Amino acid sequence: MYQNTCITIDVSQNISHIQGFIGPNKPLCKARTMRHSNQGFQFILTLKDIIESKSNETPLIIFEFTGIYHKSLEKFLISQNLKYHIVAPLRAAKARNSEIREQKTDAKDCLTLSKLFYTHSLGIFYSENQTYSSLRKLNRYYDTCMKHLIKIKVNFRETLAVIYPNYNKLFTSVYSDESLTFLKLFPHPSLYTSKSEDEILTILNEKWNHLESWSSSKVKKITPLVDETISGCSITEPETLILLSYITQIEYYLNQIKATIIKMNQLASKLPLYNLVHSLPGIQDILTCKFIAELGDISRFTNYKQIVAYAGIDPMIRQSGDKDGLHLKMSKKGNKRLRTILHLMVSSLIKANRKPNAIKTKYQKKTHQLNPLKPKVASMACANQLVRIIFYMHKTSSTYQYK
Repeated sequence: MYQNTCITIDVSQNISHIQGFIGPNKPLCKARTMRHSNQGFQFILTLKDIIESKSNETPLIIFEFTGIYHKSLEKFLISQNLKYHIVAPLRAAKARNSEIREQKTDAKDCLTLSKLFYTHSLGIFYSENQTYSSLRKLNRYYDTCMKHLIKIKVNFRETLAVIYPNYNKLFTSVYSDESLTFLKLFPHPSLYTSKSEDEILTILNEKWNHLESWSSSKVKKITPLVDETISGCSITEPETLILLSYITQIEYYLNQIKATIIKMNQLASKLPLYNLVHSLPGIQDILTCKFIAELGDISRFTNYKQIVAYAGIDPMIRQSGDKDGLHLKMSKKGNKRLRTILHLMVSSLIKANRKPNAIKTKYQKKTHQLNPLKPKVASMACANQLVRIIFYMHKTSSTYQYK
């Protein structure tokens, strides 16, 4: 027997629209606004009691997934032991666009959600496991830290080029611990040249985690290069302080990224899919954790095509008359982060020094056939194949083996 009552909520930032229904196209009242506060959420309980008194049925509460704005609402519903269903954004958007005259208002969105309910088109709702939720949040934080770090590194290199022209000749990596320690001690060449070689060696020996012989040979290489350096600014100009500030930020984000990777690995390594994905040639800890974080619980998918659609790498089909509508661009209607991770995984698998694997073989075949595909197109075709392989490994609980 189908349920006949529902409460639909169009979620926005800080405020939402709510409306109750006791049947198809039978709203209990007009849509009204509701603030995201304890007092505002009490109206849900009031509306629920009114519907129960009229229909002797507990209504299902329906709202759309918004990323962040629905979180407080969901926590309130859980605390009140209320049954709810979260609708996927693409499904809700398709329902809105089905009207002849497309008009989007918050009040009308409540009616649209009710139509999904009464036509049994809500789709399947899975309550996410806490481990997968934590993994996804950590992965998003990792990506945010990486974006900030890349931006800071660009600004850091610009400032460093002014203070220390040709600094890349001093150290193999500008961002190594030895390099950053050196810059913190001598943020301007004049600070280095003002001291004797013995004083410099004593200072660096205390800070560098190396043998004295290594530090001594390094200082002998650095000294003539610094002596020849003509800085583009004086020590009293702002560049020196700005450089030190950039170093502090770089070290902060590097530490945050390292700590985030450790936490993600601790969570992901306990999941059964971790060892399966990790068995793929060239897929290391970080990519494995990021893939699981964005995919979530793989057991909620009944076939690999659903994962392909979830990632948005499924091909578009536009068939009409003589046109078959095949071989078009991918839809990109899905998780763009998962799509990026799949591309990185494919790139890792097809590297020349990797062991033979199905992805590498398929990529070479697609790029060397009679009508070769472009590298990006071939990569996405391989991503589709990779999803199929991972899903098969999950179903059979077997690690990767290439035959």
